[in-house]
Amino acid sequence: MLAGTAPSAVARGQLFAEEALARRVPDALEALRAAEANATIGSRESASLAATSCRRAVKALADALYPAGPPVVDGAGTTRSMGDQHSRNRLTQFVLDRRGRSTLADLLGSNIDMLGTRLKSLDDLASKGAHSNITMNEIGACISSTWGLATDLLRIDDEARPD
Repeated sequence: MLAGTAPSAVARGQLFAEEALARRVPDALEALRAAEANATIGSRESASLAATSCRRAVKALADALYPAGPPVVDGAGTTRSMGDQHSRNRLTQFVLDRRGRSTLADLLGSNIDMLGTRLKSLDDLASKGAHSNITMNEIGACISSTWGLATDLLRIDDEARPD
């Protein structure tokens, strides 16, 4: 970066995520750092470990932002499990619960199908590392998507907090 220039939006987002994770979800930060370290090795086994670390980061985010609890019934009468193994449901509910208190939650909440697809795609990609070969491009996408998800969720949490 050139002296005197402002950091890019991506750099600001990563700095925000690193600081927020260090304070509020250190297990997720540790998992993401492990994913990045394993990705630099470049072997099939290290890629698999990186994917597993991404899954652990998402689980840690869910545990911190929307701890496991009883099922939730949505506005359409659909019951959703919120147990320990239901990280995607818990993160989706986290976003839905913050609509009206966070513009980013409003944006993601209005595209809840997209959020569900994003979470499922990320989970599928991370799972691929355990069940078949995952390419370095795929693991890079998995890591950057996990960082992006963490950044969005932590910004929603910040916006929705009362002053």
